[in-house]
Amino acid sequence: MISATIRLVNSLRALPAVVLLVGVGLAPAAAQEEEPLTRREVSRAIDLAEDALDDAEDAVEDGDMEAARDAWSQAGGLFLRVLQDYPDRHDVRLELARVYVNFEEWENVASSYEMALAGLEEDDEILEAWTAVANAYAMLENDLKMIEAARMVIELNPDPPVEVYLGLGASLARQGDFEEAASVAEQALAMAPDSAVAHQTLGQAAFAAEDYEAAEGSFRRAVELDPNTARAHAGLAEIYFARDEFQAAVDSATAALALNDQLTAAYGIRGKANNALGNQAQAHGDLAMAITVNAEDPGANLAFAQVYESQENTGQATTYYRKVTQLENSPPASRSEAHLALGRFAITALNYDEAVTEMTAAVAADPSSEEAKAGLGTAYLEKAKSQRQAQDIAGALASAQAATEADPGNVLAQLEYGIALTVNQRVADAAPVLEAALSAYPADGDMNDAAVGHWALGQAYIATNNFTGAEAQFTEATMKMDTWGEPFKMLAWAHIAQIQYGPCRLKDAAFGERMQAAGVGCPAGAADYERVEAAAAGYQKAVELGAVDPVLAERVAVLSEVRNQIAE
Repeated sequence: MISATIRLVNSLRALPAVVLLVGVGLAPAAAQEEEPLTRREVSRAIDLAEDALDDAEDAVEDGDMEAARDAWSQAGGLFLRVLQDYPDRHDVRLELARVYVNFEEWENVASSYEMALAGLEEDDEILEAWTAVANAYAMLENDLKMIEAARMVIELNPDPPVEVYLGLGASLARQGDFEEAASVAEQALAMAPDSAVAHQTLGQAAFAAEDYEAAEGSFRRAVELDPNTARAHAGLAEIYFARDEFQAAVDSATAALALNDQLTAAYGIRGKANNALGNQAQAHGDLAMAITVNAEDPGANLAFAQVYESQENTGQATTYYRKVTQLENSPPASRSEAHLALGRFAITALNYDEAVTEMTAAVAADPSSEEAKAGLGTAYLEKAKSQRQAQDIAGALASAQAATEADPGNVLAQLEYGIALTVNQRVADAAPVLEAALSAYPADGDMNDAAVGHWALGQAYIATNNFTGAEAQFTEATMKMDTWGEPFKMLAWAHIAQIQYGPCRLKDAAFGERMQAAGVGCPAGAADYERVEAAAAGYQKAVELGAVDPVLAERVAVLSEVRNQIAE
């Protein structure tokens, strides 16, 4: 038995410490070739590991960290060897996790404690494990898992360590949940008023709310409390960038990177600021470095996409925006922003179905985003206009209605909805929609769209025998777009509809038959003859622009000849 124990210890101690602690459940090749440990050998290995832990504790007290690391390594190697044969020994897994904490191997800390949790029964050990998992994921900036673990800690212990609140607040802020992040940071400050991390989190929340003054105050307080708080310097860079103070943004981001050259947020904002200054080479260098440091960082990929978009490199911008939408750890706001950009690209490419899909995804990612709702409204609006021009009147109506539902405040969408209602012969519904939209139509809006709106409202008025209103609307349409024949044609009809007819005696009885066939009589007075002239001029313009109407042509021709056919 003694020889077996010596064999066990010697086989483990013969390996470098770094190999013993490569990862959970991994055993060296030499150990894997050995026979499984007996239960007595396991017991002896654990005793030796505990002795090594005692040696490590003594070494720490003596200030001999090299000796402490050697002892921890010996203990870790023994625990790993036991777990190779007995992976369900959760007590050993817990001890191994504690060893990893000493080496600050946060991936191994998290995974070891998580595996240990499957078999832990003591409340204090369960709380220890969740707390360690939360802290490990905070160090790794794995926000989603950190938030999950921290909430479990708070559930198990209503009075957790301040570090849990600090890590939770920071993770919530990075995930875009700024309201809760600020609340958690306030709780942390109640426990640790001089926490730079808590002030940094409050700064992020204020910045997200566009309260730049409050954000700057929080970031500067964080720097006062701890000048080495790199994220606070990066936060100041964000504020400078938002204020278009691009050189100041570069300087603050550079200060952040001097403290932490792995801070992707600082590379990202410096890259955008350099791009704004026209320093494209530096901008690409910063952004390339950001995704080199962490290729899965949503903020870094989003910044790269934004810079490429500003440089009109849609292909590269699409690549990085698409990646942001696919990263599991992308905050809702970032994912929404990326879908919005992809939707804009689709609209530019006249691919309206794809635009609707992307904008719908933007709203789904961040339902509170007014920008996303407006984007979805715009996508449906452009689709509706395209369908109307393609004579798909039912499809245009459905899309226009969807546009108004997505973005109720969009006057352009309301106008298109009214036009679609008119084209679908729902004039009673169309008139109030068009009246409201045209009264609020922006002065700098597209006058061609406004012209179509006035034409549609004129059509609605014609259908309800409001010929005076129709005349006004068709006139507006011709003034806003004088290259479109339909309003000129309908203006002629509106004039004819308002002519008053009276009795008359004709020179030629045959002409009377022609008048009857055309559905007209003798104009009653001078004003009516002026309308005849106006109708004739309007129809002539309509014909020149390609809007031909044989029935209208005959009526105008007959009315224009009436004067010559009346007997003296």
